[in-house]
Amino acid sequence: MILAYILNDLFSLFGATFNYLFIIYIAQIYEIFSCSIFFTFKFKKRKFFIVRLIIYIICLITLAFSLGSLRSLNNATYLRIIYTLLLYIINMVLLTLLYDEPILTFCTAFIRILATRETVDVLFTLVLVLCGMDNRQSIDIISNFLYLNAFIYDLLHFLFQLLFVLFFNKKIEPGNQIRQILRQYSILGIAMLFFMVIIKTYIYTYEPESYALYVLSMILTGLLSIGVLLVQRYILKEDHYKEEIKEMNRVMYLEKKQYEMVRENIDIINMKCHDIKHQLESFHNKLTNEDINLLKTAVSIYDKTIRTGNKNLDTILYEKQLLCDTYNIKLTCLADGEKLAFMNDVHVYSLLNNILSNSIESVREIPDKNRRVIGLNIYQQNKDLIIEEYNYYQNDRRINADGLITTNKQDSHNHGLGLRSIRYIVNYYNGTLKLSLEEKEKMFFLKIVIPIKKLPSNNEK
Repeated sequence: MILAYILNDLFSLFGATFNYLFIIYIAQIYEIFSCSIFFTFKFKKRKFFIVRLIIYIICLITLAFSLGSLRSLNNATYLRIIYTLLLYIINMVLLTLLYDEPILTFCTAFIRILATRETVDVLFTLVLVLCGMDNRQSIDIISNFLYLNAFIYDLLHFLFQLLFVLFFNKKIEPGNQIRQILRQYSILGIAMLFFMVIIKTYIYTYEPESYALYVLSMILTGLLSIGVLLVQRYILKEDHYKEEIKEMNRVMYLEKKQYEMVRENIDIINMKCHDIKHQLESFHNKLTNEDINLLKTAVSIYDKTIRTGNKNLDTILYEKQLLCDTYNIKLTCLADGEKLAFMNDVHVYSLLNNILSNSIESVREIPDKNRRVIGLNIYQQNKDLIIEEYNYYQNDRRINADGLITTNKQDSHNHGLGLRSIRYIVNYYNGTLKLSLEEKEKMFFLKIVIPIKKLPSNNEK
């Protein structure tokens, strides 16, 4: 709005006078421009972006001048509708010259831009109503202060738009399965918003007959626009959730293959090592007792039998214990594996494998070997399965808004996909996952609580 007054005053120096229609279209240009920049600032920019942006702004101002001039000649309702739709369409075309994104991305962004612009316009009208102003007469909140009112107008629109951007502008690349749905939604959403522009124009036309009905119609328009935004947000969020599930299933399939291979290798290694220990007895006359004992100790590292009551947990602990021995990590475990019986074998392996893999990755680089400690407890408390894990860490970490650990260090990937996989499995069993940090001691704590499902008895089976 300030820009409109500045341009109006600037041109008046040269003897040109513009009516209020020019100011109206400049205000609309500001609203559509700010919404567009807000909702596209994450987009990939084309070469010579600044030059393109300047051309974009000049084109919009020229368009405002042209539409204002045309409307001053003929202010018919149908022409006002055409001019508004033309303003939106030209803005959309100009945006494609600024950013290098797929057309579907532009369509979803375009819906956010239109819906936000229409909703913010309604919100500003409600502000005027609450201030006792009649926007049919003026949009000035403070009398006799032209530029101050323009500043308030711009500021309120800016703040409202920023609020909508923070809530709705989560750019998610749509997966293949939802692209068709998103295309249909984009067509329907744009058509619905264009239809609301038509309705809104007629509301303005007949507002003198009933101001109360006008305000009520504006509120309805705003609610419909918010509805369009919420539907889009739901579709994208649902798509993101499905893609995450797809990725988790892929990871668990790979982990299942890994588990089968590890289980087979462990059986083979244990069998061979057991045979070697007996064969060493035949070397008593050729080797010293000290040499034989050293060889037996080396072989016994692999000839281990871990029994917790759950073969999947036994396999994981065996595998991770060997890894801990390699990095001089002390792994302590108090586990009642039988309490895991209600869980799917693949889920058990994936859950505990990710927990221990993350912890080993975290402590392996700690210089102080006394702090290379990992603790794992699995037990039942009332009717819940409790899984607790703790370990020290070296690099700075924090818990993000999703309740997961983020880090800028090299193990960020493991604390990303691994923790998401853990959360997915916990959610599958209607459990809760809690992560916490003790920053002073640099200790990480994980606690999982899962309701234990009663397994059917042999008679029930």
